[in-house]
Amino acid sequence: MGTYFEVVAPPIGIHVRILPPAHRRIYVGTSIFFYFNGIFYRQTNNQDFEVVQPPLGSEVAELPAGAKLLMLNGQKIYELDGTYYKEQSNEEHTWYTVVGKNGIVNTEDTYSLQIGDTFEQLPDNCKPVVINNQKYFVSTNNIYYQEIIENNKLLYTVVGK
Repeated sequence: MGTYFEVVAPPIGIHVRILPPAHRRIYVGTSIFFYFNGIFYRQTNNQDFEVVQPPLGSEVAELPAGAKLLMLNGQKIYELDGTYYKEQSNEEHTWYTVVGKNGIVNTEDTYSLQIGDTFEQLPDNCKPVVINNQKYFVSTNNIYYQEIIENNKLLYTVVGK
């Protein structure tokens, strides 16, 4: 009986010293990620690379091998290993935006938010950040919010993307 090898995706959290040769650099807000065939990496302080969850809002030029087409809320969505991609295109090219992971998909166009839009609640999983001694909240798709008080009510306004 011959030797058998199966190629599998690296698990989230594993560290590697070298990226695949055909990787691409991806910017999501001010964060830099590296991408190859459905796997996202982030460089660590140790100068190696950690496999991370796909960042929501990241845009890739091609779908990973094996992605399957789904119809969700009347939209074409591609899925592979719990990560969901929405096809985007213009006259020049087509790309795919990560719109969901871990079985949760956001098919709403969150990128139509405008600076100055105000909400009573922050989106789920926002994290506080301090920039120039000012507290902000950043969402998982890198929308920045600032607390404001209007008519004795705490609100959150979009201040950056």
